[in-house]
Amino acid sequence: MIETKRLLLKPASPLLVQEVLDYYLRNRDFLRPFEPERAPEFYTPEHQTDSLRQQGEAAQKGESFCYYLSLREQPEQVLGSIALNNIVRGCFQSCFLGYRLDEKNQRKGYMTEAVAAVTDYAFRELGLHRIEGNVMPRNQASLRVLEKAGYREEGLASLMKLPSCGELIFYSQSGFRSDLWSAAARYPSVKPVCDLFMTGVLSGTLIILFIFVAFSALHGCL
Repeated sequence: MIETKRLLLKPASPLLVQEVLDYYLRNRDFLRPFEPERAPEFYTPEHQTDSLRQQGEAAQKGESFCYYLSLREQPEQVLGSIALNNIVRGCFQSCFLGYRLDEKNQRKGYMTEAVAAVTDYAFRELGLHRIEGNVMPRNQASLRVLEKAGYREEGLASLMKLPSCGELIFYSQSGFRSDLWSAAARYPSVKPVCDLFMTGVLSGTLIILFIFVAFSALHGCL
C-alpha cells in the first residue's frame, strides 16, 4: 500500500471487488466518453473479481501495478484508480501511466497527489527511468494533473478511434524521466532540476560573453 497525506492507494486484490464495482457503477456515464465501450458483464462482481485477480498477478510478475484510491477517513470507498502499465525492463525501464477519478471528487487535488506518489514509487522503488502518460487533449483536467505533477508535454501521439463513440482522436503525450524527478513533482512552484541547470548555463554564458565584449572594447581603446 502507498500512503499520502490524504489518500490510501491499495494494491489490486479480489478483496476490493465490491468497492471497485460500486465505483464503476457510480461513474458509468461519467467515464463513458473517455474509455472503451464496456460490455454489460463488465459491471458484474464476477468480471471485476477476475479483473482484480489478473491485476494482482501482473503486479507479482512486475508487469504492471494498479492501485485503488480511498480517502484516509473513508477507507471503505474507492474514489478511483491509478496504474503503471506495460512495464518494459532492459535498457528502456519505462511504463505508461493511467488513472481515473470519481466524478464527485474532481478538482480537489486527489489525483495530483496520487500521481506524485506513484511516480516517486516507480522511480525510487521500481527503478524505472521513464513514465509516459497519454491523455485526450480535450480532457483538460487530466492534462492539468500531469502538469502539476511535473510531467512535460512532448506532443501528440498517433490518431486512433475511440470505440465508445466512434470518434477519431489524438492523444497528448507527456513524459517524465527519473533524472528530472525533483521537488517539482511534489511542489509545483519549485523549478525542475533541468530548468535550474539551464538557467545557470545561460547565465554563465552571458557573463562570459559580457566580459569578452568589455575586454575587446577596452583593448580597442588602448
